[in-house]
Amino acid sequence: MTRIPIRLTLLSVFLLVSFQAHADGYLTARAKLVEAYQAGDFAAMQRAARESLDARPDYPGALFNLALAQTLDGDTTAALATLTHVTALKVDLGIDSNAAFAPLHELDGWQALAAAVATLREPVGSADVAWRGSDGHFVPEGIAVDGDAVYLGSIRNGSIVRIDNEDSRTVLESGLDSVGSIFGMRLYDDVLFFVTTATEQLAGDAGFTGSRLCSIELDSPEPVCAELPPRGDARQTLGDFVDIDGLVYASDQADGPVYVYDPAKEQWATVVEKGEFVSPQGLVADASGEHLYVADYRGGIYRVRLDGYAAPEQVEAAASLYGIDGLYRCGDWLVAVQNGITPHRVSAHRLGGDGLTVVESRILLMNHRDFDEPNLGQVVGDEFYVVANSHWNRFDRENNLPEGLSGPIVLKLKLPSD
Repeated sequence: MTRIPIRLTLLSVFLLVSFQAHADGYLTARAKLVEAYQAGDFAAMQRAARESLDARPDYPGALFNLALAQTLDGDTTAALATLTHVTALKVDLGIDSNAAFAPLHELDGWQALAAAVATLREPVGSADVAWRGSDGHFVPEGIAVDGDAVYLGSIRNGSIVRIDNEDSRTVLESGLDSVGSIFGMRLYDDVLFFVTTATEQLAGDAGFTGSRLCSIELDSPEPVCAELPPRGDARQTLGDFVDIDGLVYASDQADGPVYVYDPAKEQWATVVEKGEFVSPQGLVADASGEHLYVADYRGGIYRVRLDGYAAPEQVEAAASLYGIDGLYRCGDWLVAVQNGITPHRVSAHRLGGDGLTVVESRILLMNHRDFDEPNLGQVVGDEFYVVANSHWNRFDRENNLPEGLSGPIVLKLKLPSD
């Protein structure tokens, strides 16, 4: 995914804040919280923190801010309860080493909380290395699995490579001056489809602006692309897509809409307008093909009805559904790659009969030794393949990468069988 900044930042020493271009109730409440903090009005800070949680229930940064406000306001027992709750969501905010919460250390429950945080740093689940590449600066995002081989697309050089158990070969040469950074990919009947964008992380000039939906036959070196119409001067980034009954639905991570492309008419249309989502990422159809599940990086999972394009409905779950990059389906389970919360993980969420309630959540893989910002994947039968080390987090401010990075690693793990 392109990194529309979601990094948690310390404001005036402590406040966890995330930046976005889109105004919503969370941003309004957060602005009140910052103002209250600067004024030393910690009761008002608590109220603003609760308003932000009304806008984004169980959002980790908002829970942190509430706990901080409670601590500063002298309500340490409530702060401990808030931090216990966010830790129960399997989110590590580094609270055990944060000096802001020193007043909580003498409470009866602090040692148990610190032990729970330490548990979050232990590995969960197991996976095998399915394929391993050699280029540490490849920066993989798109993936498509085909039998004994995997296709990977590069953010950095715009190429697509095929890797099998014995060797690798280039399917698409460097996309500089033609394609750009490769994002989501799908393989249908020996035709590889992918979305691509001219990004700042590309090691060169893409020769175009905006985003495209492209396809390439595996025995042909030339891709065919349909360009997304620009939205004024908005920065658009198609990050993932899915085919439903011959129509292609694609998410715009940067500007917020969800689009549909009709190949027969060569026309784009908007399914979900800008403003409903902050940063839509992975998307997948339900079993009926009547709905689309969309992962909003800062909003959780939503269901969109494709008949009439009604407003998105939020999926409710006891687990955290924030920070999802890739989203997939295996029967009644939604499989998510979450790199927007810590620790990064692959999780699975079983939907109830209404399609809007998660009745069970499991962490399938977390704190794996090969994880370095996992991002996209693919379901194959009862197995899941995931790009373990995209290295997105390794870019510096000038979009340079350090030396010594590992080559692309694709992990394979089992999915829930019930």
